[in-house]
Amino acid sequence: MIKLRINTKSQGRLLAGVPCGLIFKGRIMKIALMCNSLLLTKTLEIFLKKNISTYKKCDFVISDQKLELDKPQFIVSGKYSNLQFPFSQSSLIIGLDKFYDNLYADKEPSIVSFQSSKEQIKQKITILIEKFKDDLMDILDEK
Repeated sequence: MIKLRINTKSQGRLLAGVPCGLIFKGRIMKIALMCNSLLLTKTLEIFLKKNISTYKKCDFVISDQKLELDKPQFIVSGKYSNLQFPFSQSSLIIGLDKFYDNLYADKEPSIVSFQSSKEQIKQKITILIEKFKDDLMDILDEK
């Protein structure tokens, strides 16, 4: 899920009231803006100021029209858009969350697989601790 640099348990809240950028699975989104509308550009800059990036460094582009680009596009307004006017900051974040999730669904490990691997690691650590404890007790018993 996208988070506004928050603690990992609460989505959509600000840490100390200061947004630090949109986060997706521990990674800060890098977004380039290519809009014809100056008003839309300024609005997106205000909403996403910590995530604005150059085209070369961006993960995807937000635009108000379909463009011929080699990067994925999040289109605002229009017939085949990802987000319709009027929109709020929260609806923009939800739309970006869905878009980014679909965009990187195959490239990023899923939360379920991360949690299951986390549980496996916990089990391995527990087994190693128990083994270490038993070995230590054996050494102490020998003396």
